[in-house]
Amino acid sequence: EMGAGAMPYLASALQAKDSHLDTLYLRLYKQLPDAFAKTLPTPLPASQLRQQAAAGLAVFGPEAKAAVPLLIRALQDPDSRLRMQVVSALAVVAPDSAAVRTALKNSLADQDSWVRLLAAARLRQISPPDDLELVVDTLVELLAVPLPGLNASAARELGQIGPRAKLAVPLLARALKHPSSQLRENAVCALAAIGEGSEVAVPILLEALDDTNHLVRLSTVQALEKFGPAARAAV
Repeated sequence: EMGAGAMPYLASALQAKDSHLDTLYLRLYKQLPDAFAKTLPTPLPASQLRQQAAAGLAVFGPEAKAAVPLLIRALQDPDSRLRMQVVSALAVVAPDSAAVRTALKNSLADQDSWVRLLAAARLRQISPPDDLELVVDTLVELLAVPLPGLNASAARELGQIGPRAKLAVPLLARALKHPSSQLRENAVCALAAIGEGSEVAVPILLEALDDTNHLVRLSTVQALEKFGPAARAAV
């Protein structure tokens, strides 16, 4: 278990870079026979060390606030896996910080779609309800990226936002026709949470009652129940 004394080390490790010798050792290590390689120290690329450092700082939560400037700087790292770790760490370490929210909003424009998704998810958790416009815009954009797993996660996040995500209704309705059953199920749940008026949501959801996947049909029935008389009238 890490103590508070580990934080300076973690902050330093967040800036780790591979030296020429480190790079050479890693390359040679991969070429060694397994029996010989086991007798030598296993090399740890600096990129992995930086990821572990960000994850470690997140464990300390607000106690690691002194590392916030370094974490924000790490959002510019070329390694998308590190940027994802940093996004999560910032939301845990300093959720009330205006600087952190600004940094996460900047990450909504990250070149990696998964980083953008995670930034949107963390901002949803730490932002005031009336400050989610950029988050909704980003999640709607991610619904259009041709990655079903990403789309399904974006739909789930939009459902968590609820009525303020009404901009997503057309794309969520289109998602009900997608081959991915997970995306269809999440889209159903999101449409029910967003609502956008029973006159809009109910007809869309009624179509999903004929879905080929039983979980999607079950989610649809549960979603329609939320609309009560409006749904019964439509049936």
